[in-house]
Amino acid sequence: MQATTSVFTQRTTKWLLAAMLLLVALIVPQTMFADGNEWEIKGTVQSMPGNGLVGTWVIDGQTIQTNAATRFKQEHGALRVGAFVEAKGYYNGGTRIATKIETKGNDNGDGYRQEWKLYGYVDSMPAGMIGQWVINGQAVQADAYTRFEQQHGPLQVGAYVKAEGYYNGSTRIATKIETDYDAGHPEPTHTPEPGHPEPTETPEPGHPEPTHTPEPGHPE
Repeated sequence: MQATTSVFTQRTTKWLLAAMLLLVALIVPQTMFADGNEWEIKGTVQSMPGNGLVGTWVIDGQTIQTNAATRFKQEHGALRVGAFVEAKGYYNGGTRIATKIETKGNDNGDGYRQEWKLYGYVDSMPAGMIGQWVINGQAVQADAYTRFEQQHGPLQVGAYVKAEGYYNGSTRIATKIETDYDAGHPEPTHTPEPGHPEPTETPEPGHPEPTHTPEPGHPE
């Protein structure tokens, strides 16, 4: 009798334990991602892990942790300091755990980064190109991620350029600076030098240009 009771007690304990584990498995994920426990941030990356993408991020003043399960999307530019991103995740205690971080476009007040474009002459520029530029009286900041293109002449003080980028607060961050042609000074065209006209094709001696002769019975 005692043996039967003992077996029954052991089975009952196992069933209760299994039921509790199942209940925890069903409740915990719902609690973790329940309304009020999720978060979403759109803003500028202020700092990120120095080696790779896993670790501590600061986005728009908020500290975020990423791990091996975090998804990273870079369809609108590289994930880097200064990039405008959207991050989503959940709270683990008081820690924000990111499930996804992705780059976004321009902020126009709807959570997207505001972009700018500027044409004008270079008033001043830094040695080595990284640093503060003044273009048409406007201060522009170039960093290690800025692209410089010099197809229409060298980037120098006095050069006419097109610059574009985004705002980080009130600071213009340049994503590209390139030389361009002033609207009042269009791109030059090739003109023969005086006394050196463009060569014309002349048939070789003994090889005159062929002429068209109508076939018999088929006048022109």
